[in-house]
Amino acid sequence: MKDKDKWKIDAASENETNEPLSEENTGKISGQLSSVEEIITEPLHKNLVMFIGPRETGKTVALMRLTYFLEKNRDTKIEPNKYYRKDEPYKVSVNAFLDDLHRPNFSPKRTGNINFLVLDVYKNSELYCQFLEAPGEGFFDPNDPHNKTFPPYLIDIANDSSLNKVFIFFFEEGMLSNSDPIAYSKRLSSLVGMMDRGKDDVIILFNKSDRHRNLYYNNKPNTRQFKNLLYKNSRYSDFFGSLKSLGIPVKFVVFSSGVFHKVPDKDMERWTHSDDYYPETLWRNIDRCFKSFSLW
Repeated sequence: MKDKDKWKIDAASENETNEPLSEENTGKISGQLSSVEEIITEPLHKNLVMFIGPRETGKTVALMRLTYFLEKNRDTKIEPNKYYRKDEPYKVSVNAFLDDLHRPNFSPKRTGNINFLVLDVYKNSELYCQFLEAPGEGFFDPNDPHNKTFPPYLIDIANDSSLNKVFIFFFEEGMLSNSDPIAYSKRLSSLVGMMDRGKDDVIILFNKSDRHRNLYYNNKPNTRQFKNLLYKNSRYSDFFGSLKSLGIPVKFVVFSSGVFHKVPDKDMERWTHSDDYYPETLWRNIDRCFKSFSLW
């Protein structure tokens, strides 16, 4: 399946005749939907955290690492919201997440199985916020870098003034080197234009920091140097300029999910989790966004 088609419904499992599905009948079996434009969603919680970035920037793995940390160290329960969407691919994402959650020592399965997910985060048995991870193509398609449109559900979320939103933008060194980082920066600028300065917050996340040990001190990342490395990259000047112009609160987090090693003769990788410093720092910044709003 091509990247740009990952939102289409794979109805083969519903086709009892096992006949090849043509473009004409794909999505029509059992009344299923055929594209993201047709998908109907349920309302979101007032506190929403959005994981934003193109494909292969480590959003899913970071989400899993944060989940493991919170459930182990913060008496927090995290579970997929099974009702946000009712189409079959969403059920696949939910089941894949639950499956991966019980395999903490191995890398999550290829993220094609988790291409859209809403997680409920409970503190003291009450729903505190939700995490939303969506396909990277919804934010930027390397094969169509100058496309200026966003999926309807993203526009609806961005324009929903009833939500307290935290936008987490994933970056890494050399990101989109085979595409157009400048076009991505401009696209993010248009997303900033939909933000509410009074209610929304932004976290800039520099991911896979362990690849830059020269920017570490006493085995901890030097946040200032990582920030300079990213902010001085002229390719992203449109995005950072738009954030500055809007005057929206911005936090900077350096992150690593850990290290992966290929398991010989098996299609899996052994996952050595990063130090708790990374998910703890990320969660502290997320938590501050909602607490500062409640006090405002």
